[in-house]
Amino acid sequence: MDDKNTIQTTMSSLINDVRDIVENGLRKAYQNVNAITVFTYWQVGKRVAKGYTLRDLRIYRQSYLCFNDLEIWYSRVPNLTWTHFRTLLNTLFEHKNCISIKPYYYIKQDGTDNYLELVQNISRNFTDMKLMRDRVVNKTYCAPLTD
Repeated sequence: MDDKNTIQTTMSSLINDVRDIVENGLRKAYQNVNAITVFTYWQVGKRVAKGYTLRDLRIYRQSYLCFNDLEIWYSRVPNLTWTHFRTLLNTLFEHKNCISIKPYYYIKQDGTDNYLELVQNISRNFTDMKLMRDRVVNKTYCAPLTD
């Protein structure tokens, strides 16, 4: 009976070790994918490539403008999480030099649009809602994007 318990304990320990190794590998893979994605946006933002939508280009350009020094990028960005990027967006949106935020929205086939959804997503990056209402451009002054 002791041999059976020893084998079960050894197998259980082995399974736990393998699970930990796989989980750590997956976690590192996700971090690397995030870093590569952000670096790709940074590179495109630096070059402002053609053939992308205005929204894509703004995201790429904003990534580059946030980290326009490649040494800073290599030392800081790979360690950032999405929460960090949301904090950066908050800092950018609430900065005194940010005069306005003009959402570009899509009109769906049924005639509705995603303007409200965009504004809600933008509002998540503000701590001061009055400032958010002052900065986000009213829908009547925004234009829908075309595919």
